[in-house]
Amino acid sequence: MHLWYRGLALVLQQTHWNLPELMPEWLQEPMTPAAVRDLLERPLPPDLDEPASGR
Repeated sequence: MHLWYRGLALVLQQTHWNLPELMPEWLQEPMTPAAVRDLLERPLPPDLDEPASGR
């Protein structure tokens, strides 16, 4: 059930309804594991559009 609450919290943050109360901390914690979060937040390499050499 808490996954539903977290999903609702994500939607409410995106709607910018200016809710008067802060949401509980457990709703604001990231659900993605730290290793995956590091991959998602890392900047992309600048040479992605160049063809790979030696393949």
